[in-house]
Amino acid sequence: MYLSVNIWRTVHPLTSVMPQLPKSAPAMVPPMAASAFAFLLLFVVLLMARIELGRRQAAVDELYLAREDGAG
Repeated sequence: MYLSVNIWRTVHPLTSVMPQLPKSAPAMVPPMAASAFAFLLLFVVLLMARIELGRRQAAVDELYLAREDGAG
């Protein structure tokens, strides 16, 4: 999206906020870094939860197949 804003300048305003943020508003750098870290942490937690869910689903499938093999 950032690249498209720079390519089609007639449609979008100039993107001059991010490159000048540390110089113009140094007080905004820690909240922005904290937000980026929080998003990364949330992503990792959700990814780990999804991996665990996949492992449990595989275990349930194995139990189901083992029961079907034993019953037949």
